[in-house]
Amino acid sequence: MILVLFLTVGGLALAVQSFGRYDTLLLEQSDSQLYGLARSVDRSVSGALEQFIGELDYLIRLENFTDAEADCLAGQPEELLQLLQNNPLIREALITDFLCLQDGRVLLSASGRTGYTFPVGGSLDGRDRVRPCVAENGTVYLSFQLEGERGLWYAALVDLSLFYRQVAGGLTTSPRDQILLLDAGGQVLLRQTGQEIRVELAADGLAGEPGLGFLLQCQREGQEGACFYEAEGSPARRAVIPAAGNNGIFAVGVSEDFDQVSRPIRRSALLLTTGGGLVIAGVLLLAGLNLRSGRRNERAQRELALLQEKNAAMEALNRKNQELAHHDRLQTIGTLTSSIAHEFNNLLTPIMGYSILVLEQLPSDAEELYDNVLEIYNSSRKAKEIIARLSDLSRKNTSLTFQYVSPDELVRKVLAVASPARPPHVEVRTDLACRHLWLPDDAQPDPQCLPRHGARRRNPHRGHPAGGGVSLLPGLRHRLRHFAGGAPPHL
Repeated sequence: MILVLFLTVGGLALAVQSFGRYDTLLLEQSDSQLYGLARSVDRSVSGALEQFIGELDYLIRLENFTDAEADCLAGQPEELLQLLQNNPLIREALITDFLCLQDGRVLLSASGRTGYTFPVGGSLDGRDRVRPCVAENGTVYLSFQLEGERGLWYAALVDLSLFYRQVAGGLTTSPRDQILLLDAGGQVLLRQTGQEIRVELAADGLAGEPGLGFLLQCQREGQEGACFYEAEGSPARRAVIPAAGNNGIFAVGVSEDFDQVSRPIRRSALLLTTGGGLVIAGVLLLAGLNLRSGRRNERAQRELALLQEKNAAMEALNRKNQELAHHDRLQTIGTLTSSIAHEFNNLLTPIMGYSILVLEQLPSDAEELYDNVLEIYNSSRKAKEIIARLSDLSRKNTSLTFQYVSPDELVRKVLAVASPARPPHVEVRTDLACRHLWLPDDAQPDPQCLPRHGARRRNPHRGHPAGGGVSLLPGLRHRLRHFAGGAPPHL
């Protein structure tokens, strides 16, 4: 966000700086165009003035003008008046009258009017004088004056409206644009307002008008320049070149409605600023949406992590439940197996016991029956082993327990179980002096299984008339010894 604000402020500052530079360039370009137009008007004025003064100088230098001037001074002005009325200059459209002056007053005129006055200070120093001239009806003319050979002055009066139209007419494109001509003495001002060309005396308070004071100042100081002024409520720009150093007769001022030039730029600047503002607003909105999306993404990530944790917890709970169910099933199977093993043990005990008894009581010649009964005993023993394995399965995952066992007592129980099968000629000797033992439950010997070797040897004297003997030792080991040469007499 700080970076966005920094870029926004930097962009606005750069835009303002760029607009300032462009405004300066625009102002320089406007001044360049105004000065170019002013110099074009100045060249037109110079050409027209040189033409008038040259023709006037040529005219008054003619020999007949010199002779007529001498006759006029002698009191015979008729020939000079005729020359004034018939000279070629009077036939031109811009020349309205041709005057002969003596001591600053009108002596003769081609039109016969002599009520012309010349404002004081309205000319430049020099032989060629250009001064404003005011008729009796208030019409202002421009007089080009030259001194003759006999001391008289001659003046050609130029219609300033026609002169302005010739040198500056049609050069402006807007009604608010103006071209002003101010004579060198700062007396006569020429300008166009709409379709009307106005000829005014600057001494009539024109210096107070906006922009005219700057024109008069540049004319007096002989310096060109440009300035802003208010024209009908809108800014205008005026460029001025003085008469001195240029055409020598008129200062030229050219002005244009600067608002027409700056308005498109301002409109473009406004559009650019608005567009930039919209772009910045879009960037800020995008940044806000991105931030909001990021927060939503973080929230979604947190919710997803929470759901994953819950899912993992549910899976762990499900595994625990499955393990508990499996444990319950195993426990149920173990209980069932233990019950089955107990019931089968109850069934196998008499089978094994009575098989041993039958084997002991069979006659010696019943070999086939002995083998059949022995097969019954072996099968029941295998079944006992299977039941033992089932019992081991039922005791899976149970803690190992120990029980106090007396080996001597166990031997006595074995002898008691096996006593029915003991032949009369077999003697059982015991030497019971064994310490008490701690044995696991599944390692306790079964008294019913210990006599099976004796069952296998139920008649040790079969095939051996000399008989044999059985020794039971206290280490839970029993041994059957056969006597090849017959049993001792005490057995």
